[in-house]
Amino acid sequence: MTACESGDKNIFWISEPDGQENDFLFMAESTNTSEIMSDSLMYYLTKEEILSAEKLRFKNFEKIHSNKRFSIYVLLKVGSGIGRNYTFIIRTFDNDFEIIDSYELASWIDSENLRCYGSIDENLII
Repeated sequence: MTACESGDKNIFWISEPDGQENDFLFMAESTNTSEIMSDSLMYYLTKEEILSAEKLRFKNFEKIHSNKRFSIYVLLKVGSGIGRNYTFIIRTFDNDFEIIDSYELASWIDSENLRCYGSIDENLII
């Protein structure tokens, strides 16, 4: 299983930069997506993430899939500090909105010189 393959049937993806095109920075810095409001943090985040919310910001890129058993959302975690610090998270919730699983799909963290890109397709393969 790999998060770095591209395909025609992706439902969400962050591609590696290609010349002047950069999906990652466009999605993180240019897309008009609101921050998750403080009264909603407990629905989307883990306890550890909530405790670190003073240093981090989170944005909800909305639900990308749902069925009778679970729903999948894309969240963007924006860190503080020098340079860019972004992580796109694929998070699965059950029908009671309890977190089932989380997967860091793509990261751009300048302080660690980390760049990782990925996708999730219509078959939910990451």
